[in-house]
Amino acid sequence: MNIPDEIRKCVVFVGYKNVDGVHCFAGTAFFVGRSIEGTDKGFIYLITAKHVIDGIRDKGATQVCIRVNLKDKGALWIETPIEKWLFHPNELATDVVDVAVFQTRVFPELDHRILDHTNFVTDEFVEGNVKVGLEIFLAGLFSNHSGERRNIPVLRVGNIIAMPEEQVTTGMGLMDAYLVEARSLGGISGSPVFVRFQGLVTEQAPKGAAIGLRDSFSLLGLMHGHWSMSYGNESDTAIKDIQGEREVNMGIAIVVPASKILEVMEQPIIQEKEKRAMAELRAHLKKQNVAQDSETTPK
Repeated sequence: MNIPDEIRKCVVFVGYKNVDGVHCFAGTAFFVGRSIEGTDKGFIYLITAKHVIDGIRDKGATQVCIRVNLKDKGALWIETPIEKWLFHPNELATDVVDVAVFQTRVFPELDHRILDHTNFVTDEFVEGNVKVGLEIFLAGLFSNHSGERRNIPVLRVGNIIAMPEEQVTTGMGLMDAYLVEARSLGGISGSPVFVRFQGLVTEQAPKGAAIGLRDSFSLLGLMHGHWSMSYGNESDTAIKDIQGEREVNMGIAIVVPASKILEVMEQPIIQEKEKRAMAELRAHLKKQNVAQDSETTPK
């Protein structure tokens, strides 16, 4: 599969500071944008797996640290308050949604790309278009080779092997998810997972073009982790993010559907915040236009 180099620019690495003040990696995140109609502005969000944020909180950290590449070839750690990360509004229900969202802004000095939320694979698009056997690929952190001076995301490829027809049992609880044949690695949790629609007619693909790619690539979801089996007991299976000492990575990974990401992004608290921001922006633009008109009106 010919995967454009630009794919790696949509991801950043997630971590925290330990008690010695040293940055430690915990997973992967990616940028998603939602444009404001009629303007060149928009809302920018960082997306990762909920269990990555929960794991950082369990370490006693109050800041989720994001390492991003700079245009000058270096890298920068940015701190985000852990309490500002939002989860699914129904996170206490029986069904688990392993998604975390943080609203951020554009940093001109960063060397990154932003995914258009209109290029997500929605539930409406799945039927008749997404099926077992389609190729997938993902980009994210390989904790053994993260890069000393700069993020070095790795690429993994595979195929969809099961659709979310029935919920998957995970260590977090029951979860709607795709199963894919792609070996998960430590640090890959939260990575964006793309599906390739070979020969798909452009008009059939989700609207928008993620990070400038042709419409045959769309966001399937985010990586949760791999399905592992304990030694000595073939019936003892569990979902793990990082392979334990007595566990076998079965080469099957769990992907949270992109529609679940949209559900988190479209929860009331975020929508209300966006509405207020849009109203303020439109009022500012209107005032700006009135001022410009008055300057150009003959006196």
